Amino acid sequence: MVNKLEGRGVTAIQDACLDYLLGSSDTPPASVGTVEPATLRQYEGYYEFLSSRSQFTAFMDILLSGVTLFVERDTLWMKTFIVEAEALLPVNETRFRTVSEPSATMAFISDQSSTLVLTGSRGYYERGPYWFAVLRLVLFVGAVAAAVSTLVYALYWVPLCLIQRIFKKGKTPPYLRIRILPLASVVSLLVGVVAFE
Repeated sequence: MVNKLEGRGVTAIQDACLDYLLGSSDTPPASVGTVEPATLRQYEGYYEFLSSRSQFTAFMDILLSGVTLFVERDTLWMKTFIVEAEALLPVNETRFRTVSEPSATMAFISDQSSTLVLTGSRGYYERGPYWFAVLRLVLFVGAVAAAVSTLVYALYWVPLCLIQRIFKKGKTPPYLRIRILPLASVVSLLVGVVAFE
């Protein structure tokens, strides 16, 4: 649960702890602030998730756990790759919370290179170019499709090659080594993923 994407496992644990500690006590009033739309628009853009809890799946977090911030109806919204957009309510000009949170859980800061950073209970995000995130995802999907096509094509030529060798009918398919190399690379990658998961 703790290692779920986007820190939602940790958020669920925090909520459970608060419910236990507060019991029947009244929840403190939620923090409310007013921020000009022009200030909110300064935070718009794509933010890359850089605080993965597992280095083994860090590349998937980078691909799928980034967030897009945009302003609509004078409200800052946060949209992830899969989850629907949710409103970020200002506590002050740099600190925000969601509707279900009584106090600020996210804040905007600048790092040493003046890159805008979103950090808080959900993790650490750095603003970057959206086109690069899309390009990286497209290239990843293309690589996966190429790997899958190698496996699918192997379902045809491997049995055919074995039948021809067993019954000695027909010629050995040309360029056999070229066919074997990509298949072997995909199989070795899958074996490595399963072995070290």
